Amino acid sequence: MTAKIDTVGVITIFIGMIVKHGIGFFSLKILLLMVILVIINPLASHTIARAAFMSGYKTDAQAAEEQDDNEDYL
Repeated sequence: MTAKIDTVGVITIFIGMIVKHGIGFFSLKILLLMVILVIINPLASHTIARAAFMSGYKTDAQAAEEQDDNEDYL
């Protein structure tokens, strides 16, 4: 979820910069950065999440579920 928020936030800022500076070479560079961001950000987020999953890192939901299961036995 955070990756989506980061991506949309940065794209919004980039669009604002394009509007402020007008169409030109600077805008072309910003558009190129937007394309790179849209491709790389989801890949990086997926890699981080997969590494956490593979290492056995427990999410908040899993930890809460485990705690609820332990309370049933008390």
